[in-house]
Amino acid sequence: MFDLAEVLFDFLMAGVTVWLVLKILDTFFQRRKGSAGHILLWALYFLFQFYIECNKGNASVFITISSIIVVFLIAFVCYKKAEKNKILIVMAFHVLCAIIEMLVYVCLNSLIQNKQQSDLMSAVISKFIIIFFVNLFSIYWKQIRTEDISMKYFLYLIIIPIGSVYISAHEFFAAGYEISVVSSMGTFSFLLIFNIVIFEIYAKLMKDFLSEKELMDYAQQVDIMAKNTQERIMEEYYEEKHNLVNELVVLKDIVENREWESAIFNLNKIMKICDVNEKVSHSGNSTIDAIINFKYAIAKEKNIEFVLKIFVPENMIINQCDLGIILGNALDNAIEAVGACVNSKRVIEVSMGIKKEALVIVIKNPYEHELRQDKDENFITTKNESIGHGYGIHSIKKIVDSYHGETIIDVDDNTFKMIIILNIMEEENCILGKFDRK
Repeated sequence: MFDLAEVLFDFLMAGVTVWLVLKILDTFFQRRKGSAGHILLWALYFLFQFYIECNKGNASVFITISSIIVVFLIAFVCYKKAEKNKILIVMAFHVLCAIIEMLVYVCLNSLIQNKQQSDLMSAVISKFIIIFFVNLFSIYWKQIRTEDISMKYFLYLIIIPIGSVYISAHEFFAAGYEISVVSSMGTFSFLLIFNIVIFEIYAKLMKDFLSEKELMDYAQQVDIMAKNTQERIMEEYYEEKHNLVNELVVLKDIVENREWESAIFNLNKIMKICDVNEKVSHSGNSTIDAIINFKYAIAKEKNIEFVLKIFVPENMIINQCDLGIILGNALDNAIEAVGACVNSKRVIEVSMGIKKEALVIVIKNPYEHELRQDKDENFITTKNESIGHGYGIHSIKKIVDSYHGETIIDVDDNTFKMIIILNIMEEENCILGKFDRK
């Protein structure tokens, strides 16, 4: 006999399973651009799950295996790269689900005599537990980039699945197993939807928090860049002024005593010091020259050379703060990497120029430390204290994206090369977000 309530419940359970697979794949891998083929695969997987739910205990092994194969196809077709990891994650997910469902079924089967009620409750409680673990893995994995989000807020969420399991158990035990299956399905459906909505809201709030933090980091980097540049300039000015006064006093005494050879020697010494302090960047663009010369002064203290090939106009349609943050972060990372090198040549190559109405920046440097990447193949900090670090390349990519540009990172033979392409073409009706008008 056709039972609409049971069909709707099976439909919901199949949807929850699809959501769980989507959640676990989104956690570990990056999606490709959507297409009709992707939608077809997800629809096919939903149909397999719906068939399995409608035939609990009677679904064939062939259908179950086919459903798992579709998940593999979804992982390989709808998500980028990391093929070996896809196999591992998909297998681990299905093994975890099988273990949880088996343990819950065994426990409840010994407590509930009615097989229909036992099967229903096992399926629902298993889903609650799987939802919790999938979200736990998701939060834990994303901690690579979100260490400053307190774990205590996630721990508060444990109350949701625990409470759901308690309500589900109470639905049976408190009523002495006399409660109707239809009523139970309604309660379980509400609890399942409630769990998913709560975890999705948490994920959205976490994403918004990170976006807000990125904006704060951007503003903070602008302030730090301006402050450091000003402090460095003033520090160099007073130091050079103090040293020059002392040298002139000595030179005056030498001249008064007519010690011409000594005077010439000291004059040559002063001229040599001036040559050493001479700035390395003379592109004519004040922002580029200021950043590169400032970073060169830091690199020089670590015996790091700069090799420059810069051909840019004095004025470009680009926000100077954006340009400063891109160059500053890229050079900071390069100086840190080269400064830790023992066997490689300590040199940083910087090339900049305009090509096809785009500013192209290429920064190349050796490295000898281990490189780490997250699931989106973004490079992340290798420092022990990761809080407050690892936002350099991320900040660069955010700014580059706002100019409809591209960031390319090439790592080969212990050489790290970052290519940054900024579209500086002024469109007919507007200039991209942060551009300065002439």
